[in-house]
Amino acid sequence: MRYKWLNVEWPLSIAQLAARMKSMEFNSTQQHGFVIDKVRDDTLEARYIEKVNYTDTITDPFGNETSFDRMEYRQSAFRLTKAPPTLEFINSPRSLQAVLSRFSEITDFTVSIEELQVDVLVWAENLLKAVRGAGSLDSMQISRLELGNKVFAKVLVSGEEDIKDACDQLIGDRKYTLEKIRVRLHPPLKGTIVLSNGGSATLSFEEVSEHVASLLRGSLNAALSDGKPI
Repeated sequence: MRYKWLNVEWPLSIAQLAARMKSMEFNSTQQHGFVIDKVRDDTLEARYIEKVNYTDTITDPFGNETSFDRMEYRQSAFRLTKAPPTLEFINSPRSLQAVLSRFSEITDFTVSIEELQVDVLVWAENLLKAVRGAGSLDSMQISRLELGNKVFAKVLVSGEEDIKDACDQLIGDRKYTLEKIRVRLHPPLKGTIVLSNGGSATLSFEEVSEHVASLLRGSLNAALSDGKPI
């Protein structure tokens, strides 16, 4: 499961946003629109759906072409709140341009949407605090590690134990960018989470519970409050 967070300053209340999404509701006659799943005073959970029609052409071994009309529904599930992190996507498509454009439209083009930049090490450490140390950092992806004379390296460091000390020794006093960290959680939360400095997380669990999602949101919010963006 993948999560992606963005920083959004909503100019409307949750109730107002829900009402405007309702006016652009997806149905059988629409090519795109919103489906609202749950609304509370401080949270809105919904999906943006696009109906895409296209033609798929297959060529047989003799060079004959057969065309089939196909239809696909692309869904962007999201959760928005007034408290940070204010916009969360769950298993979103590669491009979010369509749904972000609709957000601008329903707020009369007054909404401010920004990509997150988070100190991913601070995020990972806050996550480990939230699970009371029942986990370890077993992989780090480092880019732009200065080697001197305008030469840089991209390094992936992994190990069976916590690798933070080994990375510190490798990096030394050099400048670098820490892009991703993989956190391996131990029972009762068994699985791995890859965190990125762009505010996204990829989870490998048998089943992702709301408790795990809540831990991710809380630790991200703490990192954005305490850590320095990189």
